[in-house]
Amino acid sequence: MYLLIAEVYVVAFLLSGLGFYFLAPQEYLQFVPIVGGFYFFTGMVYNYMLDRCRYQPEKLVSVFMIARMVKFLLTIAFLVFCVKGLKFEATPFAITLMCNFFLYTALELYLYYRYSTWHSKRATIRNEKDS
Repeated sequence: MYLLIAEVYVVAFLLSGLGFYFLAPQEYLQFVPIVGGFYFFTGMVYNYMLDRCRYQPEKLVSVFMIARMVKFLLTIAFLVFCVKGLKFEATPFAITLMCNFFLYTALELYLYYRYSTWHSKRATIRNEKDS
C-alpha cells in the first residue's frame, strides 16, 4: 500500500513540478524539488499515522485532525526556515509552498475518504457476521 501511495505522491510531485516549470521557470530549480521532498516525507508520515488506526476506526477522525494540524504547523515552520535560513525569496516560495499544500491536502483528503469508507465497510461486514 505504501508503494502505491508513494507512486501517487511522485505523480503529484511531477505534475506540480511541470506546472511550475511552465508557469514560473525562473523559480523551478530552486523551490520545487525541496517542496516536493517536504510533502513526500510528511505525506508518508501522515499515511503511516492513518494506517496505525487500522484496527481502531473510532480514532481515525481524531488522528486525521491532529495530523492536519501538525502538517500545517510543519509547513509554516518549513516556510520560515527556508525564507530566513536558506534565504529564499519569500513571495515566490510561499506561493509555491501553498499551492503544493493545497494539492497535497486534496490528495490526503481523498486518501482519508478511502480509509474511512474501507473501515466502515469492514465494520458493516463484521456486524453482519456477529448477527
